[in-house]
Amino acid sequence: AATILAVGVLSPMFSIPLWRVALAVLLSCLVAVLAVRALGQTDMNPVSGVGKLSQIIFGLLAPGQVVTNIVAGALAEAGAMQAGDLLQDLKTGHLLGASPRTQFFAQLIGSSVSIVVTVGSFQLYDHIYGIPSEQFPAPVAHVWKDMALLMRDGLGALPPTALVCAAVFSTFGIILPVLEHFVPPRVRKFVPSGIAFGIGMYLTPDWTLPRVIGALADAAWRSRFPISHDNYMLMVASGFVLGEGVMSICALILKAW
Repeated sequence: AATILAVGVLSPMFSIPLWRVALAVLLSCLVAVLAVRALGQTDMNPVSGVGKLSQIIFGLLAPGQVVTNIVAGALAEAGAMQAGDLLQDLKTGHLLGASPRTQFFAQLIGSSVSIVVTVGSFQLYDHIYGIPSEQFPAPVAHVWKDMALLMRDGLGALPPTALVCAAVFSTFGIILPVLEHFVPPRVRKFVPSGIAFGIGMYLTPDWTLPRVIGALADAAWRSRFPISHDNYMLMVASGFVLGEGVMSICALILKAW
């Protein structure tokens, strides 16, 4: 039903043939598997990065179609994001013994409410700060646009060294999980994760460095005070995350007034 709705809405909205939208939905399932693996290993869902796979494929299927390329990538990103959310929510519910049926209906309610909340939040940010702006430059939006333009112009628009670099690191990305599968268990923990390595390069330092500091603080806390760490670590970490999120919304509303 969701596939039919997506095809029925997106095809006339962006003047894209029905089969292309249906294929984009199908590709989003494959991309979702990659994103879920990355999320399970790193706690970071690289939805924007894996969405580029769909853009590359549609660059071959629909060359020169910039709008089609962006819509296909957006569908892949949305599928990966929803799959990641379900992974975390359903796993948490499983650990707590919650009913999967109840969680499913809760997901439907949350998805419906989020339509209003997300659109309203974006409109509020755009009204107060402007998007893009100096404070909110929306760099990922430019990445999506540049990727679509690259697929329109062809790989010849890239420097030759970029293609060589992509081929070399793609080879490393293929070798690492194979190596992890065949090495002895005592050696396996020293084999780096290609996904984690790539995400570390993809994200900017203002995202990666706080994670490093938090991991070091967590390791020190766990080694010195293991009992208090087990009792309070999740609450402290959740306080940092939720506190910043709530205060950012409060600051935005105060600024709007």
